[in-house]
Order: sequence, then structure tokens, then C-alpha cells
Amino acid sequence: MTFLKNFIADSMQHPEMDPRWGFDEKIFDYQSFRQKINLDFFLKKNVPDEIKGYWNVIKSLVELSYYQYEFIDLAVHKAFISLELAMKLRYREIKNDGWEYNQTMNPLIKWFYKRGYFETDHIDYIDKIISIRNHYSHPKTHSFGGPFTAHNLYSPLHLINDLYEDLNLRKERNRMNKDLQVVFDSINRYGGQVNLPDGNTQIIYLISTSFINNKNTPTITHLNYHVQFNIPSHQKGDSCLIYSAKLLDCFDVNMSETSVIGKLDNEGSTVKISLISDSTLQKEFNLWKTKYNEFASATMHNHAVSSPLYSRGFNLISEFYKQDD
Repeated sequence: MTFLKNFIADSMQHPEMDPRWGFDEKIFDYQSFRQKINLDFFLKKNVPDEIKGYWNVIKSLVELSYYQYEFIDLAVHKAFISLELAMKLRYREIKNDGWEYNQTMNPLIKWFYKRGYFETDHIDYIDKIISIRNHYSHPKTHSFGGPFTAHNLYSPLHLINDLYEDLNLRKERNRMNKDLQVVFDSINRYGGQVNLPDGNTQIIYLISTSFINNKNTPTITHLNYHVQFNIPSHQKGDSCLIYSAKLLDCFDVNMSETSVIGKLDNEGSTVKISLISDSTLQKEFNLWKTKYNEFASATMHNHAVSSPLYSRGFNLISEFYKQDD
């Protein structure tokens, strides 16, 4: 009887945080865990209830990882299973017939990819999704990723939402993005300038598109750019400054082969992004770029400054899915 009482008492105690979370200085209790780990698994209203049921379980698994690290791996596995089921259900909606192949996910996901059902136009990304899914479904060795693989939850989540977005709007986004990239590739190679409404000109060495929201009227083009800075004399990556990207949200963008002009507000303020126009400034930038390449090679600075760009794009597309629901 004493044993039974002790067993019941022990089982009623609230389990403690898995101590391995302690390696993350921002996580020290359940509240900080919830602030750090995003559980906003939004699915569009047209996504079938069966898939939403999967994601209710996935959310619970991630919450349980606070007490047992490995639950995140189970959540990721279930996320990829839900993607496969979602594609089969969506295929039936589109073709009014079941998916005829059932051996692997490869032909299924590529059927949707080739027809423009996903936001990405990079086949390497799709191949990576297949590889991760196969790793979880057909493991050859035991592996554990924990929170280091938690970002893999959002890849299948976004692909599921992609299945229910407007294909024509996506084609237009892709076209605009490719046109912008032609200009930005030149700027990222040779240097560029941003002419602001207040008359200031900033010399930039990196620019990219975070996301183009053409579901909004007018279309909003979200951009990020990095300005030229004084390169420190030291070459230590852990002590060099990481200057945050500057953000631009432009309306009614017009493009040429060498420039991009966009409105910043309803009052007519515009910004112009272009290649460096002054020959003296161009020579100065070329000297700076040589020094920067040496600095970036020693400190991996170029990788460090790129990371925030992807996180902004992630947040923008997450809000984009909610826009018409």
C-alpha cells in the first residue's frame, strides 16, 4: 500500500524541464521555452480537417519536448507524414481521382512542383524535402536532432498551405522576383546605391527580396539590403560586428535592366536602387570589396549577414497565408 501511495504521488508531480534545453541561454523555464519555440502552426481554412488533426498532435509533441527533448523528432516525422497525406487529398480534389502511385513520395511531390503548386522554384529544395522524409520513414541508423531540426516542422507546414494558394498570383510573384534578381545579381557583384527620398545615398554590397505580397493591393515588395561599413582590422569572427539589414517595403515597383524604383508611401516618396553611377565611388567600392572578401573569408561574415534575411521572409510568408482566411 505504501508503494502504491508513493507511485501515485510521484506520478502527480509535474515533470521538470529536460536539462538539455539549458544549453540555450534563452530557455530556462516553460515560459521562456514558449517564447523561443514557435507553436503557431497555422493552416489555411481549405486544408482538410484530417491534416489539421495531425497538426494538433504535432503541437502537443513539441510542447512535450520541454520535458523530453526527443519529442521534437517525433513531431517532425509526423509533419512529413501529414504533408504526404495532404498532397494525396489535394490531388483527389484536383483530379477527382486517387493518386495512382503509392510506392514513394517522390513522384507525388514532383507532380505538384512541376505544376507550380509550391512557392519555391528550386528543385534542390524539393529533393531535400524528399531526403528528410525518407530519413524519418526509412532510417538506416539511429539519429537525434532535437531542436536543431525543429525548423523542419515549418517546411512541410508551408508546403501544405502552398497547395491552397492562387497559382496565377504565384506565377506573377515568380516573374517579378526573377526580374528583380537580374538587377540584384549585378548589384551584389559590382556594388550598388540606394537613393532615399531625403536626398541621402547609401552604398550597398548586398540586397535581396524577402517576399512579394501581390495578394495585397497594391503589391508590396519586401526588400533587405546591407550598406558598406568600416572593415575592422581584426579577423575574429566571434568579435566582428554584424550590422543588421536595412528594410524596405516598396509599392508599385518599376524595373529596368539596371535599376528598381518603388514608392514608399501614398505621398509619392520614392526610393531608387541601382548600380553605382559615379566612377570615383565605383573605384572606391572595388577596393572596399577586395578587403571585404578577405574579411568575410576569415570571419564567415557573409553567412552571418544572410541569416536574418531568411527569417524575415519566413515571417512574411507566415502572415501571407493568413491574409485571406
